[in-house]
Amino acid sequence: MTTYDEPFEGRNRRYYKISDEGRSEVVRIQDEWRTFSGNVNEIMMAERGDNGE
Repeated sequence: MTTYDEPFEGRNRRYYKISDEGRSEVVRIQDEWRTFSGNVNEIMMAERGDNGE
């Protein structure tokens, strides 16, 4: 993450920008979440007897 300040009405405003490495990490975490939530959904469906068949 990078930060930079810009003056605004006599004060500085701080802005943040995600780095390429951070963006890659977000994608990795999203993929991990999709896998996890898909597995949980499969377990929940199996417990209900609703396996889609």
